[in-house]
Amino acid sequence: MIKSFTYSFLSLMFLISAALTAQENTFTSYDLLRMKYVVETSISPDGNFISYTVHVPRQLTDEPGKHYRYLYLYDLANEKSVKLLGNKDFISSIGWMPDSKSITFRAKLNDDTYTQVYQLPIDSGELEAITNSTHSVLQYQFSKDGNQLAFVSTSVVSEEKQNLLESGFDAEIYEEEYLDRNLYLLDLESQSMDPRQLTENVSVYDFQWSPDGKQIAAFIADKNLVDYSYMFKRVYLIDTFSGKRSLHLENPGKITQMVWSPDGKHIAFIAASGINDAVTGSLFITEVPSTKKFEELKNYADGLEISIRKVDWKDDSTVLFLTEEGVDISLSEQEIDDAERKLLIKPGQIVFSSFDVND
Repeated sequence: MIKSFTYSFLSLMFLISAALTAQENTFTSYDLLRMKYVVETSISPDGNFISYTVHVPRQLTDEPGKHYRYLYLYDLANEKSVKLLGNKDFISSIGWMPDSKSITFRAKLNDDTYTQVYQLPIDSGELEAITNSTHSVLQYQFSKDGNQLAFVSTSVVSEEKQNLLESGFDAEIYEEEYLDRNLYLLDLESQSMDPRQLTENVSVYDFQWSPDGKQIAAFIADKNLVDYSYMFKRVYLIDTFSGKRSLHLENPGKITQMVWSPDGKHIAFIAASGINDAVTGSLFITEVPSTKKFEELKNYADGLEISIRKVDWKDDSTVLFLTEEGVDISLSEQEIDDAERKLLIKPGQIVFSSFDVND
């Protein structure tokens, strides 16, 4: 009887222990406040380092606000990571200076009123603010030689509007009091750190430097409104010296990504196939300068049951692109004007959401 009771007791303890272990390994709603994951990655131009940001949930005991993003550096030689910034900061838009000595990013640090562009040398760790914008920097990119910085920021509130706000008249006239998204250019070799405004009375939603630094390709719409950001962006080329703007592509409907070829002779775009296409999942490539209308361009997704999500250049005449095919992801290679793509990673082989090409 005693032996039977002992066996029963031990069995019961084993079941309780197993249940507790299973409970500890079960993902619950509480784990949402503990879950961390990588958000952005960026390979240094020399290929020796990878900078990346990690999503860190804001705890319930913290003041209200958004979650945090901490900055890390991974050394490919010794296979070790080190945290560079992580004091309840939010780091985004990470990149590298061309010499691979500094990481660049957007952040609102210390006493910043607005989000600025920073650089952090990987050796010294001496943080430096590159911009001192009167409004938050929404996007930035350095020229290939690292001597110029282009960035997008909204217009300054007019003095009349500011006086009204300070007097308590803070009513908003819906879709009439928007601020333009302006493109600015900062010459880092000049003694003057005042940026030069390249656009006005329009809104810039995305841009890319040409490899030679003489032009900037930009998605531009007439107004900074939601509908315009989706449906009315067109592709323009901006001369960085004169500021002259010329229409490069009058695309119908949505467009989401563009990237210059290394030789600056082509631009690849991810866009909708037409005005009624709800998905920006088609790939187009234009020459620079372009002589073709949108309808004359080759759609590299035509006839395929795919949605293209990211594109980059492998060389002057070859692009790599990531696609969604059903529930799977694939990576393909495509020569300009070739009839078929070459599958590098077939659907279902691995799961990934992005890729980075190191020069």
